[in-house]
Amino acid sequence: MAEVRLDSVTKNFGAFKALDQVSIRFHEGGFYALLGPSGSGKTTILRLIAGFEEVDMGSIYINDVDVAGIPVEKRKIGMVFQNYALFPNMSVKGNIEFGLRVKKMERELIEKKVRDVLELVQLEGLDDRKPDQLSGGQRQRVALARAVVTSPDVLLLDEPFSALDKALRLDMQIELKRIQREVGITTIFVTHDQEEAITLSDNIGILDKGILIQEGSPSEVYEHPNSEFIATFLGDSNIIPVKRYEGGFRLSDGSPILIDHENSVLPDKFKVCIRAEKIFILEGEKNGSEEFQNQYDVEIEQSFFAGKSLTYLVGLAGIKLKVFQQNATGKRHAEGNRIKIAWKSSDINFLEKLI
Repeated sequence: MAEVRLDSVTKNFGAFKALDQVSIRFHEGGFYALLGPSGSGKTTILRLIAGFEEVDMGSIYINDVDVAGIPVEKRKIGMVFQNYALFPNMSVKGNIEFGLRVKKMERELIEKKVRDVLELVQLEGLDDRKPDQLSGGQRQRVALARAVVTSPDVLLLDEPFSALDKALRLDMQIELKRIQREVGITTIFVTHDQEEAITLSDNIGILDKGILIQEGSPSEVYEHPNSEFIATFLGDSNIIPVKRYEGGFRLSDGSPILIDHENSVLPDKFKVCIRAEKIFILEGEKNGSEEFQNQYDVEIEQSFFAGKSLTYLVGLAGIKLKVFQQNATGKRHAEGNRIKIAWKSSDINFLEKLI
């Protein structure tokens, strides 16, 4: 295992700035997800750590050793590519033992390591098959086995599940988490799937245009986004303009809004966000409940049924709010109906000042 650290790393490809002064610490034995839109710099970070590219400015350290100039094969890195990159003419066993044979290990040790890793990834009995005789999930396990069999200090994963269907992705996420915990290897995982990042990782770093926008635990980044970009990129958030008015705060239509924040430190105009699942529809005994400090009568403009859940679009203060509701009772509200929505002041996040 190893700690990996990027200190003020900048990387340019011609006129394109792929990374701009990025500093991140990947703790020993942790599972870190890098998330962001296409072109944000996620894969560039992996390639720099692996040694496929060199930094233009800044430094990369593995266990406090500056790896500048250290070739790929000497960095003790395991990597799983998006397309698996298996050798089609080799068997499962041949693919897995390839790196060990390059290191010229003794035959008995190679045999033991291959047996152990086949058991780890639950592919016992399939060692003689070729990649085209395997399912997508099995090929993914072979790629993972090949990456960890050499006992690397760091495991890099570049969109490893993108070619799998949804059900198989979930199965492989569970397996990857199990394997990572058993091996205890420092893992850096690139994905465009927000739910995948939240499910798997101990920490998340979100990049945009080569800049690290926010990092922290999944719950911290999700519950307390530091910008409108994070709030809308990770999960479903409602962005609401707010202005100060006679000692309190109001929406654009004059409706009051209570915010769990020191009034003195908030500007006169700003944006807040409220997650779609934090907005409740008040019915029956909960109607008028003091548990929710912000309550509004609204009209349902659109509704979307997704099986296990429903999403309503409602109009409030000139904007459309998303309201997420679990399909626990099977009850649905029709478009055009008026309902009462509510949320707690503590669930509101201050985002940024409006000029």
